[in-house]
Parts: sequence; structure tokens; C-alpha cells
Amino acid sequence: MPEKLTALEAVRAVRSTRPEWSEAFVAFAPWLLDRETEFEGGHWGDFRFVRWEKVPGDAGGLTKFGSDQRSHPSANIYGLTVADALEIYWHSYWCAVAADTLPEGYREIIVDTRVNGGDPVRTVQRGLNKIGAGLRVDGDLGRETHKAMLRYGKRGWKVCIDVRRDRFFRLAKTPEHRKFLNGWLARMDLLERYITTSF
Repeated sequence: MPEKLTALEAVRAVRSTRPEWSEAFVAFAPWLLDRETEFEGGHWGDFRFVRWEKVPGDAGGLTKFGSDQRSHPSANIYGLTVADALEIYWHSYWCAVAADTLPEGYREIIVDTRVNGGDPVRTVQRGLNKIGAGLRVDGDLGRETHKAMLRYGKRGWKVCIDVRRDRFFRLAKTPEHRKFLNGWLARMDLLERYITTSF
């Protein structure tokens, strides 16, 4: 038996039966799984020992692999497998924003915002406006937003992630959300590192 089943190995195992998954999705999915998964005691990072959770203050309710009952009411969260979770990521988060048509870096920011909470397109529009894009903040992932992502490129990644950090600081002003702040900010640091070292 292998010492540990990692997120990368888990994604590769499922990927062999999912030829429709894009290379960009397959590359980012392990990062998402590592951020979103809780493990049984003594088995951190081993995807053979994933557990569900129900954290007080988390409006999503019962959650496993980051997929919550409120967002996915028809899913059997207790029985969710890594393959089920990846299908949710693929259909509900990646394909829902046509991520494969988006510029690198921005697609990961948008997908992670959908997974973790927030308005992904407005987040990018607000971020790009901080460096002069002049976009209407309407949540429409249309031609102007797409052109701005291409125009500002890597320069826009950090400001978009900073918009998310600002949102988390605002949320943490309420007592029920304060306990999540350090985890949210650590996630943003990891996302920024992932993007800047991958592209």
C-alpha cells in the first residue's frame, strides 16, 4: 500500500476516465483539493482518509472536499468520493465560467473565487479597475473584461487577489467569520504563489 495518496495522484487516477477534462483543469484541481479537504486524524494529506465536516458559522453546512450541501442540495455529501468532488469542480466551477477560454492566472482566480465564495467576475473587474481598466463592474464576463485581462496580464493577478483579501477582512469584522480569517488569507498567499510560479 502506498504511504499516502496525494491530491495529484487522486486527480491522475480519476483523470484516466475523464478525457474531456482539460490540461489546465487537471493541473489546478490538485491545488483545489489540497485547500478544500479535511482528513481523519493522523492522515493529513492522504486522500484515502477524507472526512466530512460541519463547521459552525459556515453557511454551507455539511461539507466534504469543499462541496457543501447548500450549494449542491442533491449531492450525497456524506458519501462523496474524490471522483464525485472533481466532477463538481469540473461542471459547477470550471465549465460554468468557461475557464478554458480565460487567460492563465485569471481563470484560476475566478474558479477559486467560485469555490471559496464571492463574486468571481466582479472581483476581477474591481481588481483590474484599480490599475486603470475602467470596466463596468457588472459581473459579466464579456469582451471588455476579457480584453482587460489580456491587456494587463500578470500585473492584474495580485490586485485581483488583493480584492479578495479586502473582502475577507470585511467579513472577519463579524464574530462568526473572524475565526476563518487566517485560513482565508493563507489561501490567498498560496494562490498567489501558485499562479506566479506556474505561469
